[in-house]
Amino acid sequence: MANNSYDLGLLHGNIWRQWADSSGHIFYQNLVTRVMSYEIPAGWEDAAGDLWAIELTKTWPQWNNQRTGRARLTDPNSPPPATYLDDRHVATRISVLTRTPDSPEPLYRRMMSGILQWIFTSNEGFSVLQEDMAANLRPDFTVFKLLARPGGSAYEYDFLLGETKVPGEPWDSYADHLHTVCANNDNDTKNVSPQWRKLLSGDNYFTPEYLRIYPEERFPNPSRTSEQHDIRPQIQKHRHKLPSRDP
Repeated sequence: MANNSYDLGLLHGNIWRQWADSSGHIFYQNLVTRVMSYEIPAGWEDAAGDLWAIELTKTWPQWNNQRTGRARLTDPNSPPPATYLDDRHVATRISVLTRTPDSPEPLYRRMMSGILQWIFTSNEGFSVLQEDMAANLRPDFTVFKLLARPGGSAYEYDFLLGETKVPGEPWDSYADHLHTVCANNDNDTKNVSPQWRKLLSGDNYFTPEYLRIYPEERFPNPSRTSEQHDIRPQIQKHRHKLPSRDP
């Protein structure tokens, strides 16, 4: 194999050898036919209840399936992340942006997408999308929740997202501000969702110097002082009636 490939060992049965390329992708080589594939060979797939053990002979992190011998480069036994900061993908993107705050806007959007998808999960009925805003056709995040109503009608709710606050002020004051805005807005609930506490978890969240995720015309200078930041959220909470699901 090429010098930039890493031998991960044999699958049980000694027919397939496992390799990883320099980017971390695992592929398999049939030692009889010499055919190589990125797909797990049939019969060696993982199954519920499989046990994994760390491979101590390698100089890189590797875990092996004790039933099949299949290798992984990420820990399959790791507990689920308690916060988005524990999510490996989100943490990696945050680390990159912390080191290079002048990164282009798409890199900030990738980070924010991961955070929002961790908070607003699909198994709770949420969808996190990026859509062009009608006013300036710039992409912005939208969080929807689909609810089924009696009679078969489905309604989709567009959630208001508050992503920033005045530097040095507590998040509680920003939550009070959101409550006031929602109470005076023409929407169904007039409340701030408890979901906000998952996102606004303390001042360890991004401060305004990381607000490049917003269009430049809204925050032309991300390092401005608190007096120059407008924390009034844009209301984007509407009800959309979807086609009936009646048979």
